[in-house]
Amino acid sequence: MSDWKPVVLRRPGEDWERAERELDASGVPLPLPSRVAWARHVMRGNAWLIAAHDTQGRFGAALAIEIQGLRALPGHYQWRAHHIGRGIVGPAGDIVLRAIRDLALATPRVLAVNLEFILRDAGDHQHVAQTLSMLGFRPPPVGRSYVDTIVVPLKAAEEEILAGFSWSTRRELRQWSRQALELRAIENPGYAARLDELAREAFQRTGGDWNPRDWPARMQLGAAEPARSRLVGLFRQDGDDPSSLLAFAWGCAHGDFAHYDDGGSARVPDIRFRLACPLLWDLIRWARAGGCQWFDMGGVPPEGHDATGALKGIAEFKLRFSDVRARVGAEWQFDARPKRRMMVDRLRKIAQLARATSR
Repeated sequence: MSDWKPVVLRRPGEDWERAERELDASGVPLPLPSRVAWARHVMRGNAWLIAAHDTQGRFGAALAIEIQGLRALPGHYQWRAHHIGRGIVGPAGDIVLRAIRDLALATPRVLAVNLEFILRDAGDHQHVAQTLSMLGFRPPPVGRSYVDTIVVPLKAAEEEILAGFSWSTRRELRQWSRQALELRAIENPGYAARLDELAREAFQRTGGDWNPRDWPARMQLGAAEPARSRLVGLFRQDGDDPSSLLAFAWGCAHGDFAHYDDGGSARVPDIRFRLACPLLWDLIRWARAGGCQWFDMGGVPPEGHDATGALKGIAEFKLRFSDVRARVGAEWQFDARPKRRMMVDRLRKIAQLARATSR
């Protein structure tokens, strides 16, 4: 019988903070979305921490579930956890995963649980797959996150990492340093509208749909966890108003790895290099300084996939930073109330068809 017992912390507080401290001290990586600052600033308290502790009350694993209301079926919920890493792999993590399943079954109006993993090791993927399959989880019909990504190893010195970039990327990094531009963290909520503007412009170039973000919440997160969340901008040096912000990138760190999460940029005729180059190099250096072992460039189409247009350009740009391609992503779903979840899926498809027809 396992020595690990589950515990549910239903609000950010002292016990959640103690769990973080103990896991950090024991070297167990905790995803940023499972930290108390994320629960407070991003989820506004709509998250629970499911943890496992031993007979002495010491924590061995933990994972936060985000409680998301369903617009298609008011009063019902979906639980989600994302960027789950190797800290949940093992006996204590197995107890956490079982507790999440049991809690979903015991909580009325929870329709489904979606867990999204980012793991480098094939053995870790196998362990998670065996555990979740036994618990009744299945891969979803359509995934929402990426499977393959480009990895930048971070164990070497900065000079060695930089030497691994393509010649053109190193040239562009030299070019930007000669411009009247500067990199700095974005901490002023007055830049929120400009951030949405830049992101929307970038998404339009790639054919994607953009939904506004809660940028002030991400700024609060960065202030609370500067080693784990960095929202950085590329500014003209001759001003500090929102129009001086030309591009931005947001990075998140999860203990042993960090990933590029979001970004956007303007088209600037008088600048000849890709604005994302210095931003990504800044995040890579930040992740390495924080103790991360590798940097996830945020996903690319699967190998062998015939990417075209903007997607092909994005993948080629990321490959300029590293030629290490890895299969890291996996998604698992548990249907706590299958019939009602199927009804929600049908309602979503009807709504999507109605939006497409109106356009």
